[in-house]
Amino acid sequence: MTERPCPPLTEADVETFQRDGVVCLRQVLNPEWIELLRANIERYLTRPSDVGSDAAAGQGGRFQLDYHMWTWDADQRRFVFRSPLGEIAGRVMRSTAAYLTVDLMLVKEPRTPKRTPWHTDTLYGWYEGAQMASIWVGLDPVTAESGAVEFVRGSHAWGRHFSPVSFGGNEIRVEGAESVPDVEADRDSYDIIHFDTEPGDVIVNHLGILHAAPGNGSDRRRRAIAFRFGGDDCRYIDRPGSMKPIRDPGIPSGAPIGCDLFPRIWLGAA
Repeated sequence: MTERPCPPLTEADVETFQRDGVVCLRQVLNPEWIELLRANIERYLTRPSDVGSDAAAGQGGRFQLDYHMWTWDADQRRFVFRSPLGEIAGRVMRSTAAYLTVDLMLVKEPRTPKRTPWHTDTLYGWYEGAQMASIWVGLDPVTAESGAVEFVRGSHAWGRHFSPVSFGGNEIRVEGAESVPDVEADRDSYDIIHFDTEPGDVIVNHLGILHAAPGNGSDRRRRAIAFRFGGDDCRYIDRPGSMKPIRDPGIPSGAPIGCDLFPRIWLGAA
């Protein structure tokens, strides 16, 4: 597999991420990496892991989810450690290091009406901190019609915490958090953006930004994998009612995120 160094990241890219909570970087992954991830996805669709699920089951189409694939798939692991994503995450977070917290497959097949509801990612999982980023890698041309992710620009900086919403639409109450506002019912009141992307492009977003995605109303597939990273201040949190990693990471709740299950992917120059 041909390795590609981290593409040039400008200070403007970093400032956009810090200000808006999301930035689109064009053509940072070469075609070999895209083909590797496409092949991986086909394996996961054929043989989902024990935590894999179809969020659209019984509703038409298929919205297949799976996560922690890198822990059992050698090709996925090679991508995680040898692609430029770890460095991209570390630099946009303004962190000296980047740790993988999870990889998450999100495949919406053609004519799948299932929406991804408005939510933030911070209280879904087992991580906490200001330095957190998700890198969304689309493996097909993606437009609004085929399910491009929408973001409320700047919402990561509101200083508000929202209870998770299951992909079935049910709120999972978390003490100290508020309900997600009904963005869809009042779209004109929010600064909503999306990016049309081609394979090779990536979208980097803060885990605290409000985002959602429509169903796939096109005849094209929408295959994607998100890689979530934590930075210097990220901590492992065993939060009641939240998603759990596939196994006990062997570190106490509140500890820095780095361990075998949450490996350091990138370390900046001293």
